[in-house]
Amino acid sequence: MKHKILLILILISHFTFGQIRYDSIEKCLITKRFPETVLENGEYKNYVQFDLGDYYCYNGKYENNLKFKILRKDTNAIAFADDDSQSDAMIFKPKFFSNSDQSICVIMIEIATEYSWGQEIVVIKNNKILPLGYLDYAVAIDNGNSIADYCDFVCVNDKLILQFQEVPIINWEDEEHIIQGKDLKFELTDYDIQRIDK
Repeated sequence: MKHKILLILILISHFTFGQIRYDSIEKCLITKRFPETVLENGEYKNYVQFDLGDYYCYNGKYENNLKFKILRKDTNAIAFADDDSQSDAMIFKPKFFSNSDQSICVIMIEIATEYSWGQEIVVIKNNKILPLGYLDYAVAIDNGNSIADYCDFVCVNDKLILQFQEVPIINWEDEEHIIQGKDLKFELTDYDIQRIDK
């Protein structure tokens, strides 16, 4: 009898704790979850401000074009900054992804001219800023669209995975080779971005 009870407990434990757990990370409508305000005076004049809960995000316009900053609300300290104003790029364009309780926020900052050069990836997780690096990929439509418009994030057993829709993707380091979206995945760790091989 004891053996049967132990076997039942093992099976219950396996099915309760051994299953893969998925959490959804959604592309946010900035105006609803992350309100957007264009600042007209003060230190951040001509920046677009996004409210990210514990942080403010600033994306420059006009003379501040190609400048991007994330500041802590409580201390006003700069937690992340990027300045590409010396390059030939024309635009920084952030897109935000978040789970429902906003404990994870992924920011994809597109760098572009007439076409997308790729994305700087920054994650806010457990109230920490994680600048993970750069993905020099674009969607092979209209001479290079942003991958941020064709991707999804999912947490699989606490691993943050970036995956893509069924679209042709270019890696600008090897632009002769087109990758199918379904064949391209990345894990966003706390330190970097790692491609997941099939």
